[in-house]
Amino acid sequence: MAKLPPEVSDAVAKILSRGPEQVLRDDERALGFEPLKPGDRPWFPASDWDHTNVISIRGKVVRIVAIIAVRKGEGAFSRLITGIAKEGLIPIVVAPMFGMPEILNKWGWKQTIVGKGWSRQELWQPSPEWLEQRRGK
Repeated sequence: MAKLPPEVSDAVAKILSRGPEQVLRDDERALGFEPLKPGDRPWFPASDWDHTNVISIRGKVVRIVAIIAVRKGEGAFSRLITGIAKEGLIPIVVAPMFGMPEILNKWGWKQTIVGKGWSRQELWQPSPEWLEQRRGK
């Protein structure tokens, strides 16, 4: 069996020792963002979101890194985005999975790839016009 590269084995060891959500929160702090817990902001209510969610903020930018709705399919993501927009903040979805890329495409959000290798990130962001329209909802 092939030996794993050191960066892979180090990443696995971190995840196993601290848990994936804590590793993601630490990574957000390293990028200069402050992780939020469900309930920390009116637009991020604990009633909608699992305690393992990873959302962070710096200035006007809100990074949505890993989210799990308590009740899937009942509009929690849409309410989250609307609340962020109404507060004058800019939502950025990091590496969306499952059905989220389809939602973001439907909304007209743009995908950008930044970084390379282990630092590579897929970021999705709305246009200023889309955000302005969403603030009106």
